[in-house]
Amino acid sequence: MTKKNELYNTRTEVRIEANGSELELYAYQLKGLSINYSVNDIPYCSITLMNARRSTDFSSLSELYPSSEVKIYAKNEYVDEVLLFEGVVSKYGTQSKGRRFMSVIEVLHPVFRLKRRVINRLFALSLPEVVDKIFSDYELTVSNQMDIEEEESESRITQYQQNDFDFVLSKIKQAGCMFCPSAEELSVKDVLEDGTPKMEIDPIKTTRFNVFMDIEDLHDIANINTYNVEDMAVEQESSESVSFEAGDASVDSATVSGALDIGPQEIISFGQENTAIRKKWLTNKIQESKLGKVKGGITIEGTNDVMPGDFITIVEAGSILEGDAFVYGVEQHLESDNWKTTLLLGLPKEENKPQATAGDTNFAITGLQHGIVKKVQSSDDQHATDQYLVQVELPLLMQTDMSNDVEPLVWARLASFYAGEAHGTLWLPELEDEVVVGFLGGHPDNPIILGSIFKNSDEHPHVGTEGYKSIVTKSNLQLAFDDENELIHLHSESAHVTLDEANGILHLKVTDGDTVLTECILDKENNININSPDGEVNINADKISLTAASEMKLESASSLSIDGQEVTVAAAAKLGAEAGTMLELKGTQVFIN
Repeated sequence: MTKKNELYNTRTEVRIEANGSELELYAYQLKGLSINYSVNDIPYCSITLMNARRSTDFSSLSELYPSSEVKIYAKNEYVDEVLLFEGVVSKYGTQSKGRRFMSVIEVLHPVFRLKRRVINRLFALSLPEVVDKIFSDYELTVSNQMDIEEEESESRITQYQQNDFDFVLSKIKQAGCMFCPSAEELSVKDVLEDGTPKMEIDPIKTTRFNVFMDIEDLHDIANINTYNVEDMAVEQESSESVSFEAGDASVDSATVSGALDIGPQEIISFGQENTAIRKKWLTNKIQESKLGKVKGGITIEGTNDVMPGDFITIVEAGSILEGDAFVYGVEQHLESDNWKTTLLLGLPKEENKPQATAGDTNFAITGLQHGIVKKVQSSDDQHATDQYLVQVELPLLMQTDMSNDVEPLVWARLASFYAGEAHGTLWLPELEDEVVVGFLGGHPDNPIILGSIFKNSDEHPHVGTEGYKSIVTKSNLQLAFDDENELIHLHSESAHVTLDEANGILHLKVTDGDTVLTECILDKENNININSPDGEVNINADKISLTAASEMKLESASSLSIDGQEVTVAAAAKLGAEAGTMLELKGTQVFIN
């Protein structure tokens, strides 16, 4: 049965424990106590104590000095003793009004430790596992009700320049959930899974009622636009329907969208999240707009029965406001022994927010990153689904002493000056090369290798050579351009091709160290020189024709053989044959005319 609010006037007793011991407040008057719980935020508390003896000596309150652990309890005639707040003292100060001196102590919930520093790390875990791990790192227990189907993937969840609280909050939102703190527990949940109202509120039984309906940010549907790498096209997905309607259900999001003639909320995603995660996050945007339709604040008698993430039912307030409303925040106030609770409805309005992108769930990685190549395309090392990805280590993503789930490795796409279907340049970096990595849209899911860079210790055969540009592979295969001498060199360890524009020469040679074994030289004087001092020159073809415009000379240092099935030697004018010692003509028949 849903509890109903009532009005009453009674004295509330407060008990404070500091570091496990009850604090003696007999010398002090509890001037004020203020506690705040809100969804997706860190709970905090402010305690104001007045020195009843009007003394400036507050040394007796050393139990409440910063870092002290504090628990605050309250009870009255209508409420049994309940825990209102548990936390750590973060600030301690003294104020005065005339001769009255007060101690002001601020206390933060232990979850504030997640926000103390920024951290870089990677996780090979699902979203719920990431949330559980981070809270467990701080020895905090969270009731995690995240329910999301995730596809098998080699992708990593990246935390970059974010404190743990903001990072874990981004992952919670990505799963379509909210972080809901209370005095008893921390929970992560889809608030609509159990939307049962915790209390029925009658305005006449409240001490303050300021509630209104706001349709400014109300949307019926949202679209997310993503870029499909394989199809090179923009894909669009739409949110799922959200049935919840705050207040009068006749003023629903579909009616408002139609009346105002506004289209869907459009969101751009640079991430590579799987379909289930994108759908959850997108639907959560619509859910938030509907939860925020009924806004305002209601102050009632002190209670711990309603906490952030709960729902209430408003009655007897006019048809437009009657119905369920979402509670995003709860404020507990105690002054002069009078305990009141304020319920904050809807969701706080985010002012001057730029166009929504899926990057809202991540801190953008701005600028460029140093990368070290760890895996390249090969049968054993390539990515399971994309053969063009290169695995790189990003050292600066890991500059933290926090425990890390995985090594700082990401799979990155490789930029090329020419790439496409059945064409392009494939120029993979070598293992341990230093590369420059950027991120499309600043999104951690979209690393791109933009190029490689030299270290001062790297050796290159042409470094410091003026006018020289070259490509040298790991096996010392070279393509070099010498602008000063107008030369192009293409060579391996033993084979060399040189194009000499200045002298008009094409020079091919095979060497053994500094020794030329074979060479061929073509020059602009129409000369062709083939030189193989210790080798053979073999020409094989179906037909071979050798033609000289003026003179042809065949010469051998030892012997010259012409062999064929039929050999014909003819001269248009004169044919001479001469031997130094003997001339021999031999055949079955010899005819001399």
